[in-house]
Order: sequence, then structure tokens, then C-alpha cells
Amino acid sequence: MSDEEKDDSNGHDLPTAGDLLRWAERTQRTIDFMLQQQAQFQAKSETDMQRLRELYEQNELRWAQNEERWASADERWARADERWERTREQILALLALAEIHDAEMNELRRAQAESQARTDAKFAETGERVDALVNAVERLISERRNGGGKREEGSDE
Repeated sequence: MSDEEKDDSNGHDLPTAGDLLRWAERTQRTIDFMLQQQAQFQAKSETDMQRLRELYEQNELRWAQNEERWASADERWARADERWERTREQILALLALAEIHDAEMNELRRAQAESQARTDAKFAETGERVDALVNAVERLISERRNGGGKREEGSDE
């Protein structure tokens, strides 16, 4: 309060009615401003809360969808693991069969080589016999040409 206002007072440095009225008006304006600010804050807060609820619901929905996707992915991984295990078992079985096949092929090669050796030996023996036969036939033919065959013809007569 100014000195002039104090002079207009009742002398006890007490505020006048005008001072009180002005103070009351300023206080009311301050209260009104604070109430307006509080109302704006409350409205913004309610809007923000509504938006947060919407975002929360969207996130909950996304989580549920992701959980479904993860469960589906887990199922697909489990099926892929099962298929991989079956494939691995089949490959191992094929490798075992290939080893058996290789052993059988080696046995067949060995048997074929033995058979070929026996056949070669028989052909060699047969070849010697054929050579002996050819030599004998050639001797007979040669003897006949050289007159040996005429004697035989004459002795039959």
C-alpha cells in the first residue's frame, strides 16, 4: 500500500475498504486464472489419459497378435526340427545302404576277377588243346599231301 493510501485510512495503518476491494478483485482474478488453468490441465489430462488407454489397448492387441505369431512360429520350428531329424535319419540310412552297396560291389568285383582268372586259365588250357589239335590236323593234312594219305587209301582197297 502506498503512503497516500495510508493517509486516507483511519490512521492505524489498516487497509481501507477500497484497498480490500482491490485486493479481493486481484485475488478473485488469480483464483479464476488458477481455476481456468486447472480446468485446462484437467481437460488435457483427461485427453492424455484417453489417448494412453487407446495406446494401451492397441499394445495389448499387438501383444496378443505377437504371442499368436510366436506360438505359430514355435510350431513351425518344431515341425521343421522334426522334418530335419527325419531327413537326417534318412540320410544316415542312405549312407549305411551306400556302405553295404560298396561292400557288395567290391565282393562282386573280387568274384568277377576270380571268375575271369579261372576263365582265362581255362581259355589258356583250351587254347593249348586247340593248338595241339590244330597241329595234329595240320600234320595229318601234311602227311596226306606228302603221300601218307595214298597209302591209307590203297590199304583199304
